[in-house]
Amino acid sequence: MGERNIVAELEAARFLARASATLAQVGDYQTTLERIAALAVPAFADWFGVHVRHPDGVIRRLAVRHQDPLMEAKVVEMYRRYPPSEGKPYGAPRVIESGEPLWLPDFDQAIPKVARDEVHAQLLRELGLKSFLCVPMRSRGQVMGALTFATAESGRVYDEVQFSAATDLGQRAAIAIENALLLEALRDADKRKDEFLAVLAHELRNPLAPLRNAIEIVKRTDALKPDAAWVADVLDRQVRHLARLVDDLLEMSRFTTGRIELRRERISLRDVVTSAVEASRPAIERGKHDLHLELPRDPIVLDADPVRLAQVLSNLLNNAAKYTEPGGEIRLAASLDGDEVTIRVADTGDGIADGMHEKIFGMFIQGERRGERTAGGLGIGLTLVRSLVELHGGTVEAHSDGPGKGSEFVVRLPAFHRKLTDDKQGPRK
Repeated sequence: MGERNIVAELEAARFLARASATLAQVGDYQTTLERIAALAVPAFADWFGVHVRHPDGVIRRLAVRHQDPLMEAKVVEMYRRYPPSEGKPYGAPRVIESGEPLWLPDFDQAIPKVARDEVHAQLLRELGLKSFLCVPMRSRGQVMGALTFATAESGRVYDEVQFSAATDLGQRAAIAIENALLLEALRDADKRKDEFLAVLAHELRNPLAPLRNAIEIVKRTDALKPDAAWVADVLDRQVRHLARLVDDLLEMSRFTTGRIELRRERISLRDVVTSAVEASRPAIERGKHDLHLELPRDPIVLDADPVRLAQVLSNLLNNAAKYTEPGGEIRLAASLDGDEVTIRVADTGDGIADGMHEKIFGMFIQGERRGERTAGGLGIGLTLVRSLVELHGGTVEAHSDGPGKGSEFVVRLPAFHRKLTDDKQGPRK
């Protein structure tokens, strides 16, 4: 008898361990519970069922499992003719309503108490149930559903060992369902946020064009008074800055909603760098930074979107200018390393604090700046950099020896080894 108990304990422990590992994979809880059903039959039960209480309070059957599909059809037909949650609840609905587990070592003795009439009793007998366990899935005092285990053709009888394992699994399943629902709510909130940002960016962009046109008209007015000219210049700079922020926000919304596409062609890295430097020149000159370019003599050819790649380098240069003290140094270097192009953008600026090397690529994350300077911007630039680089099949990393010791961003992209001058086909369509 003792040896049999040991074997039963080992089998229950093995099933509970496998089921718990499945529940730990937070995701769609319905799929997770269906996988639990596949584990339960026939290792722990001949029959397995899952019922859940939905937010509207209605109890629904999520899964019923038996090795013979014809037997599963019998249960479905019995539930159709005698809904468990109607009249006097039985089985899982009864457990969900009461919150108490149901353990029937000998199911035959319970049939007269459960059956609503003789036909119902006959349907229950045809299932051949021998032993029955139904445990609630309870979390934070709320019963979210129930797990049902039953034996039949195997002839096994559930004892305290299986009852304890089933009860434990019910609690773990409830936690897994709660975590899955929370994750689903977070994803839904994140989706709504992305949609809101996309709408916001479009709405903010609409009034910017007439504002810029109006400022250009004012600036071209003859005999503009000095104060008015100064105001026009301030308005021009601030509107351009606002337009850049809105463009970044709009770009990010395109990524998060999956509406961005690359227009690849064979391009020279030198041309891309030239375009990026031109775009970043105002920020570099405002900071009175020294910019050093180190490009190889031989042309480096990439299969990339020239506009998007220039945007990557421009964002990195702007980031370096923003986080570098006036008069600091910025260096952009590129090299061809086998099948890979390596681009490094380094500065002598504020550096990166420990633990922030990966986080700074997150949306709306900004690094700390020394002194009284404020960061400015939305904290989107580096997020766009990583997204665009990964779309090109590359990687980007951030390096720094710590605060005040500068930083370096390393972009690696696949190289295109055919010389640009030999490419007779032109841009790839």
